[in-house]
Amino acid sequence: MNSRNKFYFLVFKIEWVEILHKMGISTGKFERRSGLLFSRCFFHSEKTPSFVFFQKTGTFKCFGCGEQGNKLRFVKLFFHWDSPKTIRWFHKCFGTPLPWKSAKEKRRVSKK
Repeated sequence: MNSRNKFYFLVFKIEWVEILHKMGISTGKFERRSGLLFSRCFFHSEKTPSFVFFQKTGTFKCFGCGEQGNKLRFVKLFFHWDSPKTIRWFHKCFGTPLPWKSAKEKRRVSKK
């Protein structure tokens, strides 16, 4: 398995609750039904929960505004980050391997 596939595989395995806690989001007021987490949307104002985290697929969807995606997209949208910064956050918080070679690894390979 190459480093990119390994990264995505490991991110998929991380529970939504773990990611949300690392982001500083309390899940105490979330509704749990049939293995799903329901919440108010993080991207628009609403009074009733229409935002769902799907653990089996590693995705989310807001049935109010239509925003949807995977775990990387959620963190990226929430913090307003680009993809490399989001990937580094997962690496720092969960120890996932970076899906690219670091400059140090590239130098080591080129010396051989």
